[in-house]
Amino acid sequence: MQYPVSRGYSTSQITLHWVIVALVFFQLVFGDAMSHSLRAIGRGEAVDPSVATQATLHIWVGFAILAAVAIRIVLRLTKGAPPLPDGSAIVALLARLTHAAFYFLLVAMPVTGILAYWRPARARQARLHRADRPACGGGAVAPVLAARRPADADAQAGRLNSRLPSPPPRN
Repeated sequence: MQYPVSRGYSTSQITLHWVIVALVFFQLVFGDAMSHSLRAIGRGEAVDPSVATQATLHIWVGFAILAAVAIRIVLRLTKGAPPLPDGSAIVALLARLTHAAFYFLLVAMPVTGILAYWRPARARQARLHRADRPACGGGAVAPVLAARRPADADAQAGRLNSRLPSPPPRN
């Protein structure tokens, strides 16, 4: 399939790129709230309202990333991309593979998150969702940011925020 070639990225492509960057950064910073919430629910404990709010935002931002990436792919297919600079064929191949890997992760992370949350057999999808995180930069960023959280985040009392969507009942 031949894609259109452009002289540069369009304003909509550039804007969408930076919106996705900001959304992914948000997920890396606040993604632990989802894990804390699900662990507390699994143990039958109450979830702190602020943690539940962050978990809710994590879910909705994940949906936003998935939608933004779908739009970005459509824009890429319709408006094209500038050609790679002249150079080594190996460098060009690595550039294409890296770009494809980013698109794969930008789709795989929200999809595995959705599966981990709403599927009854969550454990496998949850492990897969968390395993992708270091590849997206969470392995470098999250520990530094998590150190600023209270040590007893899991033990904080509170009720699960009603805005946190409920998974379907297990059969």
